[in-house]
Amino acid sequence: MGDPAGVGPELCLRALRDRRLSARCVPVVFGDAAVLARTAGACGLPFTARCVTLAEWRRAPRAAAATVVDCRAVDAAAVRPGVIQPHCGRAALSYIEQAVAAARAGRIAAVATAPVHKEALRLAGCPHPGHTELLAALTGARRTCMTMASGGMIVSLVTAHVAYADVPRLLTRKRIVAVIELTAEALRRLGRARPRLAVCALNPHAGEGGLFGREEREVIRPAVAAAAAGGLIVAGPLPPDTAFCRAAAPRWTPTWPCTTTRASRRSRCWHSRPA
Repeated sequence: MGDPAGVGPELCLRALRDRRLSARCVPVVFGDAAVLARTAGACGLPFTARCVTLAEWRRAPRAAAATVVDCRAVDAAAVRPGVIQPHCGRAALSYIEQAVAAARAGRIAAVATAPVHKEALRLAGCPHPGHTELLAALTGARRTCMTMASGGMIVSLVTAHVAYADVPRLLTRKRIVAVIELTAEALRRLGRARPRLAVCALNPHAGEGGLFGREEREVIRPAVAAAAAGGLIVAGPLPPDTAFCRAAAPRWTPTWPCTTTRASRRSRCWHSRPA
């Protein structure tokens, strides 16, 4: 359900009534029934899902219909919507822990999390900065990365939940190769038999031969070469603007340099030249 003081409760209520979701799976919400009921009243949404306690959930067979597992992790009257509160952070952590435990036991097929607030988690004593690190700790996963998917584009991050100033020192060949391999594996699971990957550079113009930084030459390019030697189709390091333009419009490439006519003031940097 995410943070009880955030948008998670409303999202869950809307998901429970969405026929597109029920046509694909049986939704099980780990959260607080009292918070959901209060949110339903405030938003004018129906709340008719079957509710069970944690004890009932552990005794019952796999859910046959939309179900709310009432973790009773927070007092609904103490939840102030939109306010960062330690008890809401503790509740959000409890929901995730219970959902992951159910997934590891084979009771559910996957976990989708509503938003949590990282500051609330920290105030609650959680040592992990976000979902990625928390899920890794709960599952004992040795290699993890954050991957975002939208339409035909999938993007994985080598670093996550760190300050930009810390990124260069966290880049290693081993870490970059691991993210490339994890992304390729995820793409194969999604039906891409021969996934093609591009690795973005860290510095402007992909370092410009060391002029703007040496990470591309010393860390990223060797990692890409190692992944390619292992049989993966991977290119890079590429300047991010080049990589994302190609991913967004793979059939066409820009004609450089970009020129503008004074008469029309229309950019002519995109021409129909096949990639």
